[in-house]
Amino acid sequence: MPNYPFAPRETFEDILTYMPIPTFDLILYFPDKSVVVVKRTIEPYKNVWALPGLRMFKTESINDTIQRIAKQEVGISVDPNKKQFVGQ
Repeated sequence: MPNYPFAPRETFEDILTYMPIPTFDLILYFPDKSVVVVKRTIEPYKNVWALPGLRMFKTESINDTIQRIAKQEVGISVDPNKKQFVGQ
């Protein structure tokens, strides 16, 4: 978890109104050609199947973000140096 304070919810809603928030969805595929999807637990997409993904934190690099998402959303470690950007 980041070691800086989160914005209060009302402030964060204002930020969302005016500023883009960098987010990453991961396409995790395996040698057997399977792809990982997760069931969302937070509204407004609760109970919807999706690619694992979260927003980038202020102090993170892209590689840090990729590693955190893989660990938090799926429970696996990934090598971010093998990343390929798709549709950015």
